[in-house]
Amino acid sequence: MKTIIIIILSFFLFFSCTKKSLLSESSVKFTIDYGFNFYSSSMQVKDINVDYTNFYNKYIGGRLLTPYSYNITFVGSKGLIFNVNGVWKNNDFYTLPEDKYIVTGKSYPISNNYVSDSCYINITDTILISQSTKKIIVKAKYDCYLILVDKSNVNNININMNNINYQGNLKYNEYFYYLFINNLGNYDINRMVDLQIWKNNSTSSVVKIDKYPFQYGKYYYLSFINGDYLLPQMSN
Repeated sequence: MKTIIIIILSFFLFFSCTKKSLLSESSVKFTIDYGFNFYSSSMQVKDINVDYTNFYNKYIGGRLLTPYSYNITFVGSKGLIFNVNGVWKNNDFYTLPEDKYIVTGKSYPISNNYVSDSCYINITDTILISQSTKKIIVKAKYDCYLILVDKSNVNNININMNNINYQGNLKYNEYFYYLFINNLGNYDINRMVDLQIWKNNSTSSVVKIDKYPFQYGKYYYLSFINGDYLLPQMSN
């Protein structure tokens, strides 16, 4: 019995020392940020380039409509797994040993899992942490697409998601009404979201999202054409 206890204690001491050595051997202290470019990966609408550039620079490039927090996992080549949760603007410091890491994670709005007034970000990258590392910038791509609506003569826009019993209103700024849409779980968001656009004369138009083959990482502009809200001709 005494022999078994000694063996068990020896195992835990070995595991503890191994984990401690992984974290302390050639440890590097660093901060995390992410890099993205929603603008260049989007389809360009010929007649709104100036407004969209201003919208992007102020609200997306300026991170006013980007997620607040993140959850990221580092998997090192030597077997170390390190999970971090944080808030981007805090610039928290983390410590890891020198190694090559596969980095995965998400940065999502906390308000809603399907539609939001800020974007959804997916993180996938491979990074090398060395003694010279002070800050890592992980590659991020968008887990959403962005719908923009012409503000002309619009009083309000409702979102109707009947299959999951969700209703809400689109936010707007000096440029557009806007909405980020993400697909989670088993729901097919493209076939569940209707936009009801109320005009200043108290009439409304309903735009069924499943009319269009929307793709993540792109923006789409709905404008009033021939008495209805449609997507104008786009160019890559």
